[in-house]
Parts: sequence; C-alpha cells; structure tokens
Amino acid sequence: MFSFPAESVLDNPAPPTPTWMDAVKRFFENPVVASLASLRLTIPLLVIFAVAIAKATFIESDFGAEGARGLVYNALWFEVLLSLFCVNLLLRLFKDMPYKPRQAGVVIVHVSMIVILASAGITRWFGYEGIMQIREGESTNFIWSRSPHIQMTVGDNFDSYAVRLFATGQSLSKKMKLGGDSYRVAVDEYWPAFEMSYQTASDGPAALEMAVTGHNGLEEIFLVTGQLEELAGVKYRLAQGALPGEGSSAQWGEIKMRIDGQTTSLAVTNELPVSTAVNGWSFEISEFQASFRVGGDMNFDAPMDNPMVRVGITSPDGTTGEKVLFAYHPDFAMGHSGAGEEAFENLDIIYAFEQGVVMAIGDDGNIMVRTAADLNQIDMDSGQPLTSYPGGAPFALAMSALYRSDDGQISFVVREAHEHVQLQPGVSYDPKAPAAARISVTAPDGSTATDIVFKEAGRGVTFDVGGTKAIVKFGSIRIPLPYRVHLDDFMLINYPGSRNPASYESHVRLYDESMGIDGKAVRIYMNHPLTHRNFKHFQSSYDTDEKGTVLSVNYDPGKWPTYIGYILISLGFALIFARDLIWPRKNNTGERSRHAA
Repeated sequence: MFSFPAESVLDNPAPPTPTWMDAVKRFFENPVVASLASLRLTIPLLVIFAVAIAKATFIESDFGAEGARGLVYNALWFEVLLSLFCVNLLLRLFKDMPYKPRQAGVVIVHVSMIVILASAGITRWFGYEGIMQIREGESTNFIWSRSPHIQMTVGDNFDSYAVRLFATGQSLSKKMKLGGDSYRVAVDEYWPAFEMSYQTASDGPAALEMAVTGHNGLEEIFLVTGQLEELAGVKYRLAQGALPGEGSSAQWGEIKMRIDGQTTSLAVTNELPVSTAVNGWSFEISEFQASFRVGGDMNFDAPMDNPMVRVGITSPDGTTGEKVLFAYHPDFAMGHSGAGEEAFENLDIIYAFEQGVVMAIGDDGNIMVRTAADLNQIDMDSGQPLTSYPGGAPFALAMSALYRSDDGQISFVVREAHEHVQLQPGVSYDPKAPAAARISVTAPDGSTATDIVFKEAGRGVTFDVGGTKAIVKFGSIRIPLPYRVHLDDFMLINYPGSRNPASYESHVRLYDESMGIDGKAVRIYMNHPLTHRNFKHFQSSYDTDEKGTVLSVNYDPGKWPTYIGYILISLGFALIFARDLIWPRKNNTGERSRHAA
C-alpha cells in the first residue's frame, strides 16, 4: 500500500498568479500616491479653484483681462493647481477600478473632466491671439501678437519674451540668447499710462500743488517756479524769489526801462506823478487808468480790466515825448507828442502787470499772491466770502483755502507747497497716454544700461551695454502664418440718416498652396468668422478711412479636445440619469426592481 505524508499538496495549494489589479492595488498603497488620489485632496482643490475664479472676476474689474490672466489664469500657481487637480482625477479613476456597468456614466464624466483640463493646458501653452490688418487690394500672411513682448536685437540676432503688464510698478526679468551671448533683460518698472511729472525731490525748483477751475471743471496742476500755466483764460505763475512789485508799493504794477544794458523800474502808485532817472534819461508817470477809456479819469479802485499808464520821457539831449502803455498789450503803445519815434529807438519800456494770478514763496515759507481782479476767500461750508482782497494788492495766502473772483473766472485752492521738485517718470491721468516700461539690459560682462521704452514705439530704444549696441522694443511681435489673406473689399453699413455703424464686413480671398486653396472667396462679418488651420478670423474693427479691415485672429489647438470633453460630459450625465432604465437593480429574489436604489 501507498502511504502519504502528513501534509499533502492539497493542503498547501500554489499561490495564485498576480494579476494587473494586484499591481494597481500595490501602486496605490504608496503613501504619496494614496495622498494624491485621496478624496480629501479633491475637495480642497475644488474650493481653491472656486475662490480663484471668483477672485479673478474682481481682478478683471480693477485691472482688466490682462490683470486677471497675469495674476490668476496664466499664473504658475494656477497651472500647478489645475495640474494637481488633473492628477487627482486621473489617479482616482484607476483607484476605483474595476467598475460595474451601472457606473459607466460616472466614469465618462470623470474622463471628460480630465480631457477638458488637458485641453485647457494645450490652449494655454500652444494657443495665441493676434491682430491682422489688411488694406483693400493688399494681402498679408502674418499677424501681430495681442500679447506685448520685450524684444531685443543685437546685429542680426533677435529674441523676445511675452509679458503681461497691467499694474503700476510691476517688474520681471528673463535671460535672452543673442549671438551666443546671454543677456538679462528686465522690466524694472511699468506705467500703464506714462508721463514725466514733477515730484518731490531733494533739490530743484519750488512748486505749488493746486486745484484750479478750468474748462473741464476742477483740474489739478503743478505750478513750478518760472513756469506759466493757463486754464480757462486765466494765467497762473509762480515767480522766482519775491512777488513782483512786493515791497515797492507797486500794487498797480510798474514801468520797466532798459537803456544801454541797464534796467530800472518805477512803481505805479496812487500818488502820481512819480518819476525816476537813469543814464541821463528821466521818466514820469502822470496818468493811470485801471480800466482804460478814452478821456476817462484816474481811478485806483476800479477793477484792473485794462490798466494803462501815461509816461513822460526826456532823453539826455533834451528831447521830450510820452508813451501810453498797456499792461495786457505790451506790443501796443499809443503815439508820442513833441518827438518822432526815432528819438526813443534805443529805449525799451514796458508796463508790467500780469492779468492772471502771480504767486511767490517767501523765505519764511509764506505764499504771497496778487491778482488783477478782486479776490474773496470763500467759506467751504457756506460758500460765503470770509475776507476780500483788492485787485493788485499782495496778500499772504492760506493753505487749502478757496479763493474766487467776483465773476467766478478765477477760482483756485493751493493744496501743498513743495520746496524742491524734479521731473520724474510717473502715472498719467490721461487715458490716452502711452504705456511705458523702465527696462534694464545686463551684458555678459556685468555692465548694465537702463532706459524708458514706450509701448509700440516704432524703432525702439538703442542701449549701449558692454560695448554692444542693442535695440530694445516693447510691443507686439510679428507672427508668420502658413497661408495668405487678400482683402478685396471692406464694407461699412451705417444706420439710415447717421454715421453710426450698423454693421461692417470684409470680403477676402484665401490662398494656401500646401492645401491647394487658390483664392477661395470668404465673407467675414459678425458671428461669421473665417476658420482655417485652427485659426479663427473675426471681424474686429476697421481703418478710419474705411479702406482697410482689422481682424482678430485666434489660434486654439485645444478647441477640438475641448469639444470632445463637452460631448463626453453630456453623454456621461445622460447615462447617469438613465442608468436605472439601462441597468436596473435586482431585488433579493433576483427580480428587477422597479425603483432605483
């Protein structure tokens, strides 16, 4: 007889052969993979994504679409967020395998979300937008990028990188390879609307920051020493040193004479006649009218509407005559008596009195002011005059106080006095002001050059850095296309009886030799773009002379994957809603249940 050992083969069967499901299970036992595939990660990712989208909406209202793209949609952290979300969805898809037929809808929705996220990544990294401008009868095979680029050319070598600049003070830096050399090209500062404006400095002229009533309401001006600003017909000037006429009783101005290189003045006072002499010449003011009228009487209390003085003149040889001078019309003088014009050909004489507002900052810091018209200091609350100052009389100005003339033509407030100011780059309040960036270029030897470059400024700015001439531009770059578009005709249709556009369209022909297209006629108008090679051409604008078109061109390689994702998600939700009809559940007896679980 045969005998068997105590432990037979039947008691210790061979271990089962590992399957691919076992490999998947072991893969997800890795703590890092388990964390990435966890539902606990999915929920916070969704919350962060929702908050980011909401935040982008507010950013767009403040900084425009470029701000939303720069700070959220195209930011590195947002790309990491979407990538992490995509990895989480993909791992969860494999972790929950195998699936039952009833779960087909959920699986398809899961896959569709991954496809849509991947499509967004394709569009982000490989898509772009641009502008195509064509004149009637002409063709073009390129577009100008919508995104501005920092561009640099050294000899025949060119390089560029796209930037998203939208807020004042932005900065960024990248390296560029040109001719085998590496340059660092940085945006040190950015201004969406640029202007050179006066700002407080350690040295430079004095200035007053003022609010003045002009043609467009209240306007802000920076009144710098020695400069003249005119708003709504009123001239404002900040004098150098003392107020002209201050300390000389020249409430009504002064006569200035220049003879043989020597200058002297004679104040107009209310104690006429007054006289002076210089280099053998003598001058006497015998008459004054604050508001000149032929045959009018002297009146020192009248408004300084058209001040006039009559000056008697005696030359060194005894020749006598007179001039009638007008402060507001220095080039006009009424005739002489007793002498011809040639008797005073070596004499320069004017009546100096400014019609507008003249101010000066004294050594004690007080601001002295004089105007031709009577001024009133106005109570800000009641609008009633507090103090009145006669025209021509200097007085000390109060900061942040409103001053207004009786006729309302002059109205101003001095907000702040600056001891020193200098012209410096700054932000303009003019919406039409150009954008600009302060750009620095660092050569391989470490030398650096810096300059301000205006956006779309044609030939750009030449930098001399490291002994090399480099041309730097800030603006759109030219992107070539594999086809050509010819504009036959641009049509603009206005509303009847007006110049307001009702619609406009472009009649073009498409040429693409590699695809056998030779002059295909296309009509481009609203909601009817030209689509070719994944490029969509939308009617965007037109030239002011109506002889050219402007097309907005969009290249989106992720468009079709996105459509596939939308189709899949629709199919997935349809299967979810219909799963109890397609795969009904069974009860305990094996019969089909009438109700969904």
